[in-house]
Amino acid sequence: MKKQINCLFMTCLCMLIAGCSGSYSSLTDNALQKMEKQEYNTAIKDLIKAQKIAPNSAEVYLNLGLCYWKLGEPEKANQMLSKAMELNQTDSQAYLYCGIIYLEQDLLVPAMSAFKNASRLKPNSPEIFTWLAIVEMESKDPIASSLYLKQALSIDPKYKPAIYNLAVVYSTFGDNPKEAEKYCQEYLQLANGGDAQKELKIRTFLQQIIKNNSAELNTTPQEKTAKREKSDSLIRQAKHATENANYDSAIVLLDQAVNTDPSNPDALWEKAAFYKEELGDNLESEKIMNLFYSKFPADKRTPKNYSVKKSPLENIDWHEDNSKNAELAFSKGLECYRRGQLDDAIECYKKALFFSPTDKLAAYNLGLAYKSKLDYNNAEKAFQTTLKLDPNMIEAKTMLAVVYRMQKKYLNAEKTLNKVIEQNPNYAKAYLYLGYVYQDKGEAQKSVEYFKKFVELEPNSAASKKIKAWLDTL
Repeated sequence: MKKQINCLFMTCLCMLIAGCSGSYSSLTDNALQKMEKQEYNTAIKDLIKAQKIAPNSAEVYLNLGLCYWKLGEPEKANQMLSKAMELNQTDSQAYLYCGIIYLEQDLLVPAMSAFKNASRLKPNSPEIFTWLAIVEMESKDPIASSLYLKQALSIDPKYKPAIYNLAVVYSTFGDNPKEAEKYCQEYLQLANGGDAQKELKIRTFLQQIIKNNSAELNTTPQEKTAKREKSDSLIRQAKHATENANYDSAIVLLDQAVNTDPSNPDALWEKAAFYKEELGDNLESEKIMNLFYSKFPADKRTPKNYSVKKSPLENIDWHEDNSKNAELAFSKGLECYRRGQLDDAIECYKKALFFSPTDKLAAYNLGLAYKSKLDYNNAEKAFQTTLKLDPNMIEAKTMLAVVYRMQKKYLNAEKTLNKVIEQNPNYAKAYLYLGYVYQDKGEAQKSVEYFKKFVELEPNSAASKKIKAWLDTL
């Protein structure tokens, strides 16, 4: 990790600060020369002088951040880089370097956030995709990591850092020795002695893969049986731990069961079931289940004609312009929503917000998709996000109230709908939903009062006719 960070740092020194003249230019040139010589303290002095001449130069703050980082002062580095981002919100570099500094401190969540912001500003960068993959690797998520790395290679098929990290992912996590061998060989063909330390690591991986393949070929039937029995025993121990609510031990035992006999389908199957049924982690369970289906296609538990689910955004031709990318993802989301493909719609709306975090319509439609899935917790968050972007969006307030009602948060629903009525006393749906809230609470008189107001304001709608027919029976 440190080796990658140091190499990246050296590339930034080639960045020249253009468009300036006189003493400012000489100060910044001197600072860059000192940074190349690793004289960071004296470089800082020159950059601070340059800062006084041009206080709004994002490049000065960027290079100050890099100097403080190399001096082992990450807090000062982040302050400088944050200022660089504030002054130039269209440059991905400050976000990228912030992410690397966070990663160096093992702060994975802020690192991921910084890299995602960098990717939003520069969506087709194999370098940024590779850093995103490294965070996922550090988070022990080889599937997500390999997906980012393959995105990097779809942009530049010969991008060595992506090939190197794919070799590391497949070799370290050991689920696919053929892919591990493929990327190890590919990296060594491209390396040409560029990084002896990395080459040694990959050659070690490759030797281990060949050794494992040879061992597998030479394993006797008795040894295979012993591995399976040990793996099955670990599964039974994991189930016993689960019955006693000892989930930490259970997951360790299931991992051991998978590693002891990677050819045991029951080990992966039980691990997927554990994440879903005991931890409620449907996303992780789905990842493991997809791995099970791909590794054991002949198993009776694998659906016939199984294929890995493709992303609805897979074939989109992304642009350099993020606003256009947001429109493309949003349009695809609408298309998926109309077809009832709610998971795909959610993925698309999230991508639209990735490219355009202030897109209130993407946030609102994300809430609608979650609501349709009956995922009221995430729907609530999406509608709250919408209202942060546009506090007066009456539809979002109304849908937030509906979601509150579905979660039995009646007081929140009542307060929100009353605010809608304050904003627009003739907004009929607010009275309809308040009627339902009071009906749920058992306040029949209030419920009837609001239903009548709804019918008065919107007499010809289908909902109004149903409510009127019901009122007539009272």
